[in-house]
Amino acid sequence: MVRMRHLVVLVLLCLPICLAYPLAGAVKEDSNMDLVQQYLEKYYDLAKDVKQFVRRKDSSPMVRKIQEMQKFLGLEVTGKLDSNTLEVMRKPRCGVPDVGQFTTFPSSPKWRKTHLTYRIVNYTLDLPRDAVDAAIEKALKVWEEVTPLTFSRNNGEADIMISFAVRGTNLFLVAAHELGHSLGLFHSANPEALMYPVYNPLTDLARFHLSQDDVNGIQSLYGPPPASPEEPVVPTEFIPPAPETPAMCDPDLSFDAVSTLRGEMLFFKGRYFWRRTHWNPKPEFHLISTFWPSLPSELDAAYEVESKDTVFLFKGGKFWATRGNEIQAGYPKGIHTLGFPPTVRKIDAAISDKGKKKTYFFIEDKYWRFDENSQSMEQGFPRLIADDFPGIKPKVDAVLQAFGFFYFFSGSSQFQFDPNAKMVKHILKSNSWLQC
Repeated sequence: MVRMRHLVVLVLLCLPICLAYPLAGAVKEDSNMDLVQQYLEKYYDLAKDVKQFVRRKDSSPMVRKIQEMQKFLGLEVTGKLDSNTLEVMRKPRCGVPDVGQFTTFPSSPKWRKTHLTYRIVNYTLDLPRDAVDAAIEKALKVWEEVTPLTFSRNNGEADIMISFAVRGTNLFLVAAHELGHSLGLFHSANPEALMYPVYNPLTDLARFHLSQDDVNGIQSLYGPPPASPEEPVVPTEFIPPAPETPAMCDPDLSFDAVSTLRGEMLFFKGRYFWRRTHWNPKPEFHLISTFWPSLPSELDAAYEVESKDTVFLFKGGKFWATRGNEIQAGYPKGIHTLGFPPTVRKIDAAISDKGKKKTYFFIEDKYWRFDENSQSMEQGFPRLIADDFPGIKPKVDAVLQAFGFFYFFSGSSQFQFDPNAKMVKHILKSNSWLQC
């Protein structure tokens, strides 16, 4: 049996029948025709012997190909090289042709199995290895979530071999697009689709999701994801009510966790979080899964280490590290890797003091202190919260550092604590940060 393999070159994709190269940026006016000639030959199957552009004959091969290109890319079909057409042609794009007889496998547009292996053959020098690993994992998950396909990493021979040549745009978008080709998809003429040939660098990655056009295309090859196993029927009176959406200004509102993120403030509750930014006076409200699809809901604790541009989030005995909306490779990890004893099962709250480079972990009526420089738990801990933070009563739900104070959240109240004077200055409602 012959084993099929595909080589994915990022940001270039190499399939058995094509090579993909991002189009060069600025092209001088006097070389527009060279650009058009190369573009149409590479992506629209223009015969190489068509060398002249006949402006006055709408039936010329060049004009017909320009019209074909304009129609596919959603442009006004004029057959002329207007400014909009040239602008789109100069944008970075996938190197797979937009027309022709392309399929991922000759005479078969899909894999004949649902579990595929992949291997990252080499890395780019432009990004850290863990950032590349995380981007590839996220790109594969895009397709895994809407099909029966599953993926696993393999250090040896693999179905999909990933290699880097150059970097021209966002790695995740390019990887997800090119992996779509490796799964059997052709280009879409829908500008909203991931499989549209021209990359859109303005895509909001935090809110990214496949268009229905992408979903329809991949499910036409592999079908939808398998349904969850049927659960036994439970009498209606025993079915717990669906979790309600928390009300921002509910006087009894409490938070699961609170953290900063690049100057913003995040307030987590259940499946949701509020995002308070400097440029928008009104807090934004989001699902956690919109920004971090692999994170659980009902988090226990969260804190930011600004020097690492990293937010750490905790749930039970595990924790995750994120940069922006990217979960870092190698996570989740067990909380005991931080130096906690086996008796610690979960974290109630945490805060990293950026001035002292110390992180405080609050657990029931005690707290631990972690040294960010040595990356180790300090000796002499745990200590009682009441001894070093008088006026703060356990259990602590969350902690926030701002304006030189620690803000301890407990139920619907928060306590403004002065770490220098070691005393509570004010008692506020927990949702006072949300303009309530």
